[in-house]
Amino acid sequence: MNTFSQEIQEVIASVGKGKNLPSWGADGRYNPKTGVLYVAGRADQIEQNSLLLAKNSEEIGVTNIDKAMLQYPFVVTGLRAVFAGGVDGTSNSKNTAFTGKASPAFENGELTIDQSGELIKIPIGVITNLRSSTGIADDIYKVNPFVIREKKVFKMTPDLAGAPAANEIYKFELHGFYLQPDATV
Repeated sequence: MNTFSQEIQEVIASVGKGKNLPSWGADGRYNPKTGVLYVAGRADQIEQNSLLLAKNSEEIGVTNIDKAMLQYPFVVTGLRAVFAGGVDGTSNSKNTAFTGKASPAFENGELTIDQSGELIKIPIGVITNLRSSTGIADDIYKVNPFVIREKKVFKMTPDLAGAPAANEIYKFELHGFYLQPDATV
């Protein structure tokens, strides 16, 4: 089994040179291009028990992950889940301020991220927004880093502990950095 360090070295070796490519600095530290991947929606509209589906395209306010795969490798270093209670059946993630707390179904459930094998399985209660109404950096739950490979479908599967609250709206965020070449090189 590859260690995280070996995986990163393999990914770096496969990516061409460019100014947007994370590089080793003069002090020997890695200088990444950071990013946040997200998927959001209404809990009562989760299809096939998956937050990402290959048929879904990028959509502002809903997801920045196209067709459940990425163009470039992404190293996940932190996770966050934020929630809101929907006011009515027309509420959606596009016009929502995520200031609520998770329902017991989410709070006591688990999230699994999988790509040709389980990358992480974590209790959702651990990565919720910790009752904070702000989106500040300390709301991010740090995880052992893992790589989501480019051009391979991956899954985010919630295993809820019961039925979610009516019209509950969720947003799951993956914080980390891209290994992305400069397109102009």
